[in-house]
Amino acid sequence: MKGSNIKSKMGRFTYSACALFFAGGLLVSCEDELLTGMPSWLGSSIYEELEKRGNYKTMLELINDKDVSTADANGETEYARTLRLTGSKTLFVANDDAFTRFFQNNVWGAKSYSDLTPSQKKLLFNSSMINSAYLIELMSSTPGNNPAPGTVIRRSSSLNLYDTIPQLRASDMPDNEYWLYYRSKYSDAATGGMTVFRDNTTAPMVHFLSAYMSNKSITNDDLKFLTNGACDNTSESYINGQRLVERDITCQNGYIQVLENVMNPLTNMAEAIHNDGELSTFSKMLDRFAVPVYNEGLSNTVGVDSAFVWRYLNNGFDANVNGMNNALLTYKNVDYDAANVLSYDPGWNQYQNGSSNTPMSEDMAVIVAPTDAAFERYFQSGGGAALIDRYKYIDSIPNHIIVNMLDNFMKYSLVATVPSKFSSVMNTAQLEMGLSVGEPGGQTGIGSCLMANNGVVYKSNEVYNIPEYQSVAFPASLNDNDRNTKTDIMRYIINELDYQAYLNSMESMFLFILPTDEALKNYVDPVDYHKNQPTITEFYYDYSPSLTGSRIKCKRYNAVPNADGTLTRGTEITNPWKNGSTESDYVTNRLKDILENSIIVQDKSATTSTGKSVWVTKGGCPVILEGTGANIRITTPYRKELADQNSSNSPYELKVREVEGYYNMGQNPDGNGETFIVDMEPVMSASKSVSTLLKELATKDNRYSEFSNMVENSTLVSQFYNITTSGSSSTGTAKTISNGLTLSVMENYNYTVYAPPTAEIEKMYENNLLPDWRDVIELEDKLDEIENSNPEEAARLEVQIDSMNTLINNFIRYHIQNSAVYQTAPASSGTYETSYMGGSRFATLTVSNSGQAGSGSIVITCNDANKMEIEGEVPRKVLDGNYFAREYRFRSGTSSQDSGTPPACTDIESATRIFNSSTAVVHLIDKPLLYTKELSDAYNEISGN
Repeated sequence: MKGSNIKSKMGRFTYSACALFFAGGLLVSCEDELLTGMPSWLGSSIYEELEKRGNYKTMLELINDKDVSTADANGETEYARTLRLTGSKTLFVANDDAFTRFFQNNVWGAKSYSDLTPSQKKLLFNSSMINSAYLIELMSSTPGNNPAPGTVIRRSSSLNLYDTIPQLRASDMPDNEYWLYYRSKYSDAATGGMTVFRDNTTAPMVHFLSAYMSNKSITNDDLKFLTNGACDNTSESYINGQRLVERDITCQNGYIQVLENVMNPLTNMAEAIHNDGELSTFSKMLDRFAVPVYNEGLSNTVGVDSAFVWRYLNNGFDANVNGMNNALLTYKNVDYDAANVLSYDPGWNQYQNGSSNTPMSEDMAVIVAPTDAAFERYFQSGGGAALIDRYKYIDSIPNHIIVNMLDNFMKYSLVATVPSKFSSVMNTAQLEMGLSVGEPGGQTGIGSCLMANNGVVYKSNEVYNIPEYQSVAFPASLNDNDRNTKTDIMRYIINELDYQAYLNSMESMFLFILPTDEALKNYVDPVDYHKNQPTITEFYYDYSPSLTGSRIKCKRYNAVPNADGTLTRGTEITNPWKNGSTESDYVTNRLKDILENSIIVQDKSATTSTGKSVWVTKGGCPVILEGTGANIRITTPYRKELADQNSSNSPYELKVREVEGYYNMGQNPDGNGETFIVDMEPVMSASKSVSTLLKELATKDNRYSEFSNMVENSTLVSQFYNITTSGSSSTGTAKTISNGLTLSVMENYNYTVYAPPTAEIEKMYENNLLPDWRDVIELEDKLDEIENSNPEEAARLEVQIDSMNTLINNFIRYHIQNSAVYQTAPASSGTYETSYMGGSRFATLTVSNSGQAGSGSIVITCNDANKMEIEGEVPRKVLDGNYFAREYRFRSGTSSQDSGTPPACTDIESATRIFNSSTAVVHLIDKPLLYTKELSDAYNEISGN
C-alpha cells in the first residue's frame, strides 16, 4: 500500500512538473541559477540536440526543407525556428542509418532523399511530431485533470489534411456505378485528375505502450503477431509499428523519442487493403460501397472547383446516429437499406467504435481480409462454390450477399480481437469464429498483419465460415431477375425485425417456409377475416431510389367469398387506414406474424418423412408436412380449415416452387436446416377460436356437443378484455377484442384442449359429480328476480352460483393443457401442467404420444395434486384430433400506443392489428379428465370402470 502511494504521488509529480515546465516555468537549483541559469538535467533545444548528436542529418534535412514548412526572409523554415527556439513538441526521430535502410525499401520506391516528393516529405515529418510535450509513460494516459493511465493507443500528430492533395485518374478509382461519370471524365490519358481525399479527418499516430498493453491484456505473442514478428516485448514501446530504442531525451522545448527505424506514416485500413497486391479481391468487395462525396469546405481550401472525399456507404454500427458513428446511408438523394451496406466506414481515419461509444484514442478496428489465394480456394471448391455456380463470377454476386461476408470480417475492436482473445471472437451468429494464427502464404489461419491508422488488417489464408451463407434464411437473398419469383420482402423484414441472427444460429436446426413476393400478394388478413367484409392484402417491395421509411408497402382489397370457402381479390380499398392505423404499423404487425409462422425449430431427433407429420412454428402455428425435400406438401391451418369444410385435402396444399424451390442448407458444411419456397401464399394460421371450433365440431358430431356448450356458457370465456390482464371487460371500456368468444386462461402460448364426450359428462351431471351449467343459468335468473326483494336469499344464491361456477371452471381448466401436443408430431411424451390450479400448484397430466413413429395415438393419465398418477384411474385415449384453433386479441390504433393508453376497441369492426394470440389443438377423448382421487373413484363407480 505504501509503495503504491509513493508511485501514485510520483506519477502526479511527473505529470505536474511537465505541465509547469512546458508552460515556461523552470525548476532549478540555486547553484544552477547562479552558474548557468539552466538546470543541469535540461538539454538544449530539439534542433540543437539533433545537431549535436551528428547522426540525424536526414531528420535535420526534413526540418530545414522548404517543401515541408515555409521559410522566412532569412531562409529559415518554420519548423527549424520552432524546434530551435520555442514550442512544446514531441519528435519521433530515426538516425541516418535507419534512413539508409528506409531508402533501400519503402512503399514509395524512393532510393534517396532527392527522390521524395514534397507531399512525401510532409507525410514523413508531420506524422512523426506531436504538438505537445509527452514523456512516453504519459502518452497512454487520457488528458485532463484526472488522467487515466493505460487507456490511449492513438493520438493526433502534426499531420495536416492538406499535406498531400491526391489527384485520381480512372485506374485509381473504384469500378462501380458511383464513379462511372468520373472514370470517363478523368481517363488515364487526360490532363489533370480528380481531387479526392481518402478521408476528411487527419490520420492519427498509433502507439503500443507498455501501460496500455498491460491494461488491455495484450500479450507478448499478441504484439509479435500484430507487428509481424518485429516486436515481441510488451515492456517496450512501439510507435506506428517501430520499436522505441531511446526515450524521453529532455530538451528545452520538448522531448526527442528515438526509433529503431523510420516511422512510416500509416494509411487507413481501406487504403492499406487497396494498396496490397494480395488483397485485390477483398478490395474490390469494399469498393462496391465506395462513393465520391463532394466537400465544399475542402474545395474552397484547396482552391479547386470540386474536391471530394472517398467515403463508404455504411450504417454507422447499425445505430440511428449520424454523429460519431459516421454513417452514410444516403447518396445523391438515394436512400440505402442499412442491411445492404457496410457496418462502418473502413476509410475513417478517426474511427470510433460507435457500438460501445469508445473514444477514438482508446481503441481501433480490425478487418479480417482473406487473400486472393484464399478466395480462389473458397469460390472454387469451398463454401462459396455454390455462389459461383449461380452467379458465375465474384463480381456478379449481389451486394446484399457480399455485405454478409464483410459484416463477419469487419470487427469493431482491436483490443477484443488479438490472438489471446480469439476464442471469444464471434461471427454474426454469435458463434466462435475460429480465428487462428497461421504463416504467410499458408492455407489456414492469419498469415500477417497490416498496421493502419484506424485499425489492423489481418491478412487471412482462409475464408472463415459465413453464417448467412449456411442459414435457412440465405435463399431469401438468392433472387432471380424475374421479380415475380423474388423474395425481397422476406429478406427485408428478416433484417428489419432483427431475425437474421436468430435464423443464422448454427446451434439450432430449422425448417423455413419462405414465401416469395408473389405469394405475399395473397394474404388473407386475420383481423378483417372476422369482420363483415374480409380483405386480402398484397405486400410489395418499393424499389424507388429515394424513399423515406420502410420499403415494404401494401395494397388492400375487399375479398369476395367463393363457394368452396376460398377468397378472391375484389376492388382495392382506397383508404384502408382507419381507427388510428397506419401502413407502416400494419406492415410490421402482419409480416412479423407471417415470419414467425414461417419458421419451424426442428427437433433434431425428428425429420420430415413421406407420411403426414405436424410441426409447430416459432409463432405456435401447427403445419402439416407430407413428403420430403422438393416433393414436400404443406398444409397450413387456414388451408386445413378449407379442406375440412370441403372434405378434401389435396386441392388446398402448398407446394414448393418447381424451379429452385428447395434448399437443403444442412448439406452446406455446418448449415442449419431446409428451406421450402412457396409461390401460392404465406403460411396462414387457423381463424377460429377454441369455442367456435368446438361448436363446429359439435355440429358435425353431437356426441361432443355438451363440452362445447359448457365452455361457451362458462365464466372463462369473453370477447372483450381490459388493457393489462386477461380479465374480461365490458364493451364500453374494452381495449382488446377477440375473434369470437375466447378463453381467458389462454395467454399468448400454445395449448391442448381435450373434449370429453357428452354421454360421460351427462353421467356426471346425473350423479352430482359436476354442476350442470343450465342449473347455474336458472339460479342466475332467480337471483335477478329476488335481488332487491330478498337480500338474504340473494346472498345465499350468489355463494351457490360462485361455487358451481368454480367446479365447472375447474373441470374445463383441467381439460386445457399448457402445451400443444399433436398427433403424428415429433414425439412429445411427458408430464404437462394444466390450467387448473390444484392447491398451490397447477395440476398435471401425463401424456404418452407415439409421435411420428406410431399411428398418432395419444394416451393421457390424470395426476393428483402431488403430480402422482391417480390410483385406479384408467388412462384416457384420443379418439380423433388435430383440430387447430387460434385465439386472437385484436386492438385499434398502432403498437406505439400500447405503452400508454390504447384506444378503445369495442367491436370487431374497429380492430386494426394483432395484439397477441394463443394457438390450440383440440382432441376428442373417450372419457373426462378428473383431477382428484375422490372424483375419480366416484366416476369409476357410476361408469363401471
